Amino acid sequence: MIFQRKPFIIVLFLAFYIFQTSSLSATNLISSRDSLITILDCLPQNEKERRLELLNHLCDIDFSLGKSEYLYACWNEAVSQKDINTMDDLIVPIIMRFQRKELNDSVNNWLRYNNEYIGGARAQCNAEYLQLMKDIKDWKNYESVADRILIEQVNIDRINAPYKAMRILYTLGIISSFERMANKLRSMKSSNDYMIEALDIARKQPFRESLRFQRQILLGLGSADIQYAREYVDFAKLFFNEPEMKNRPFYSRRTLISAYDKMITNGKELSRQELDDYYTSICNLIEQYPQDVVGIPAYFNAKIHFRYNLAIDNKNTALRWCDSLIAYSPKNEMTSCYYIGDKMRLLGSLERWEEGYKTANLYFHIKDSLINASNETKMLELQTQYEVDKLQQETILHRNRLSFSILFGFLLLILLATYIIYSQRLKKRNKILYQKIREQESTNEKVIVLRETLPKNQLTKEELLFNEIHKKMWETKVFTDPEFGRDELSSLVRSNRTYIADSIRTYSEDGLSVMEYINEQRLRFACSLLETCDELTIDNIAIDSGFSSSRTFFRQFKAKYFLTPTEYRKISHS
Repeated sequence: MIFQRKPFIIVLFLAFYIFQTSSLSATNLISSRDSLITILDCLPQNEKERRLELLNHLCDIDFSLGKSEYLYACWNEAVSQKDINTMDDLIVPIIMRFQRKELNDSVNNWLRYNNEYIGGARAQCNAEYLQLMKDIKDWKNYESVADRILIEQVNIDRINAPYKAMRILYTLGIISSFERMANKLRSMKSSNDYMIEALDIARKQPFRESLRFQRQILLGLGSADIQYAREYVDFAKLFFNEPEMKNRPFYSRRTLISAYDKMITNGKELSRQELDDYYTSICNLIEQYPQDVVGIPAYFNAKIHFRYNLAIDNKNTALRWCDSLIAYSPKNEMTSCYYIGDKMRLLGSLERWEEGYKTANLYFHIKDSLINASNETKMLELQTQYEVDKLQQETILHRNRLSFSILFGFLLLILLATYIIYSQRLKKRNKILYQKIREQESTNEKVIVLRETLPKNQLTKEELLFNEIHKKMWETKVFTDPEFGRDELSSLVRSNRTYIADSIRTYSEDGLSVMEYINEQRLRFACSLLETCDELTIDNIAIDSGFSSSRTFFRQFKAKYFLTPTEYRKISHS
């Protein structure tokens, strides 16, 4: 709808995009994802290993896009094939997602899966690692975490409970790295001492079982010591080159890219040959696996090239990449200010005084600090050179403006044609999406009707419960109440919350949780209102369907159907 309402904004946006450094973006990932989904849909069910490989790659792309659509499908396939390695990879990100949403019941269920399916030392390692992540991210209660960990340290057992010992030591290392905490707890050792002690324990454990802790510990140590950074690279290569990692990409490539990134950042401490080797390796990895970089691909790519050219003293190239970094920087004033400062220093060393003067003004404005004596001298030098070059620059600027006007007019024609073509494709794509939605809904209804016609002795208790849930919810339309949730559903069907959750997860289309299932019914009801009730506004439909706000309704509708409610209504009436 944005493209249909604001063509002028789109033209400007596309013009800006064309002038940016070309990079692989989320669009490329979505295209790759769609291709993999097409292959997966056409793949015979008996080719299980290939299915698991494709699901692993889809999960990897989903992580980069902030999605989790194929996470549980991949888990279920791994369970059916008893692929412990894939399950071990998935259990941590799944539980961490539940922890971020504070879904304690779901966390406990998946911890049970951790013990039941994975088991042994890996399950113990996962449980301790998850506790570690929870502790070090609990910024609001850091002092209470410190008190608890110091008590746990008293009974530390490095032999019989190595993973718990590593968790305690690593957390102490993180705590002691904070000056205020170190001053308060005078008896604590330095951060590196705790980290090195934890690393010694990790090295004595089987590689595959302790790799999460080894990665975390080496990452911490490598920030202060180039030798540990090299060891982190060796660890990442070992992980990356494991034969079993070929079709299971989680963390292996990302860990290796992160390790190379750390070495490039410390490039001035390396020999030229070593630096070039790391630079070539990370560039090849980024080109081959753009979805595995940390953060925005364009920003990460620019940072690597900038750091490398800075390390080899290639200032002109470094300056160009610094401009890209400023453009791609996350919307964070401190981050952009950091690179603007780098740009100012580079311009000064290249004697490009006018640009340096403007950049210095911007830098000191953002930084909002007093200019010291040395900076005042530099500003006077830049100002003098600026006045000398001003007349010459104005002549060049006039000529450039004329050339740019001609180019921009031609570009606008191209962009207008592009916009028209895109609008037509968008309409076609929306129609295809609507047809798929209706086909899927039709299939779901047929399945429900089939279940209801089967004799009860042919159905399991969970299936009977699921049928009852679906029937009563649609008879009473209780889901239209925004307050309707797990407890109300339990009262409605007079059954235990756990049985209800298991039944819905087992027999719903995508293995949904209780709240996800309730919201799905709200969305289906909203679809019927969009098709039949033209007098209702989108806000009214959101409220009548049981959503707490139209914003929540819009977000969930778009996430499920890949269409906005307005687009859905328009297509359903066409």
